[in-house]
Amino acid sequence: ARRTKIAQFETQLADELARRNAEQLRTQIDKRRICDGSEELRALKERLHMAKVNKDRAQQLMEIGVREGMDKLREHKIAEHMENERLECVELEHRLGIEKLKQRERVKHINQQQIVTKEAQREEALAEYLKEKDQVQE
Repeated sequence: ARRTKIAQFETQLADELARRNAEQLRTQIDKRRICDGSEELRALKERLHMAKVNKDRAQQLMEIGVREGMDKLREHKIAEHMENERLECVELEHRLGIEKLKQRERVKHINQQQIVTKEAQREEALAEYLKEKDQVQE
């Protein structure tokens, strides 16, 4: 008797679970049919999808813009650095030119001094020669 009751209870439980599962499945199918059949819901789904696509695209465009901005900033810094190096080279070349000019002036001055000294020595030697010549002739 007890076993029969247990078997009967298990059968009722299995039937109830099967009935609930079938009911749940029917409800899901009905919901899907209603959602798929509703033009309003379909339009809302489409709008939601488009909004998501637009949001993703806007995010991509923003990231591209940020990347491009960073690239431009980097390029600007590189160009600025290169221009500074160029200006330094121009300044160095200018200083070198001035230094060469000063060196030429120094060499020219030294040469002129040497010419004056040699001229004085030549004149002194000539005077000495003439003096000795006069002494010899006397």
